[in-house]
Amino acid sequence: MWSRLLYGFAVCFLVIFVLSISGMPAFSASDAPFMPYQERYDSGWIDWDAGLIYGIGRAYLNENGGSRPMTIGAARVTASSNIVRLAAGIHVDDRETLKTLGRGNFLMKVRAFLRYRDKEEHWVTSGGNPYYEVIQYTPINGVEGLTVHVLDTLSGRSQQGIPEQAASGAFGAFSGAGSEETTWLVLDARRLPRGSAVKPALFPKVISRSGEVLYSRDTVDRNAIVERGMVRYVVTNRSARDIMSAIDPDRLPFFSFFDAGPAVAWAEERTPRVKRQNYIVKDAEQSSGLYRTNLVINDRDAAEIKTADREYQVLQKCRVVVIVSSPIGGIGSQIPFWLSDRLNGYLPQPAYPLNNGLLQTVMAEGIVLP
Repeated sequence: MWSRLLYGFAVCFLVIFVLSISGMPAFSASDAPFMPYQERYDSGWIDWDAGLIYGIGRAYLNENGGSRPMTIGAARVTASSNIVRLAAGIHVDDRETLKTLGRGNFLMKVRAFLRYRDKEEHWVTSGGNPYYEVIQYTPINGVEGLTVHVLDTLSGRSQQGIPEQAASGAFGAFSGAGSEETTWLVLDARRLPRGSAVKPALFPKVISRSGEVLYSRDTVDRNAIVERGMVRYVVTNRSARDIMSAIDPDRLPFFSFFDAGPAVAWAEERTPRVKRQNYIVKDAEQSSGLYRTNLVINDRDAAEIKTADREYQVLQKCRVVVIVSSPIGGIGSQIPFWLSDRLNGYLPQPAYPLNNGLLQTVMAEGIVLP
């Protein structure tokens, strides 16, 4: 009799468990449903999720008088020059690039304030013609990044008014880190009309169909722009429903049947539970502007976004994500690099000739924040 009761209880529990999780998405509550969007070129790449520009430099020993110090220096100069070259093509907004900003005067000053850090460097001696390779990067966001200097140029003021607490460099927006729930606005631009794919920019706009500007650099918190940038560009194969339906374990009904033991409860007091990100997903109807950096949404979604901004400050604090689904054009010869090997184990061959060791480093670590 007791065996039958235990069997019945086990069956009931299994049914409740299956019914409760049947609506779960494939990813867990703390997992991010997004992957970084990266623009790849012969000379480096731009990570539009992390907010970093990478430059690749190479110099041959026989072209530098056989001097190793001179060869290393030449490779570093090439890497930093490639970063400036990639930065020149970045769109400021729907009408200007960094190359045209201030009638070209801004780009002339870029080298003076960019901060370069080494990602990877080593000698390659195989093949009979030794050379030195280095990968450097610079942040787009943060107090040392490009964005703050562009803001200063556009506003005609110096950097002195920027609070030191603004984060330097980039950080993972979708890592699930932090102990508080955070709400993000996600604009899905994957279904835009053919030939009108949105292009990334430092200061894009979100506009309603009726012409109301909901989001621009003039309507948001300056510190938020400096800290994280206005938009993070990502890719994903998740549907809008999946993105919005991340499960919060506290809301699963069958969990309430069980009482955690003292040891578990004590451990939870010591380590606060990481709560999920909340995502408000809206479709973009079209891109607009000379460079197609702005997004247009319908008036109903615009009203809902304004309500969400009053409650969660998704716009004021620049918590905006744009999902793209196609390569975005840029300078140089581009190789689309959508999926990181960290997620799918795929290592595409870049146009820039790299040795195997450095190639693995670039592909395996390029999407990881230094």
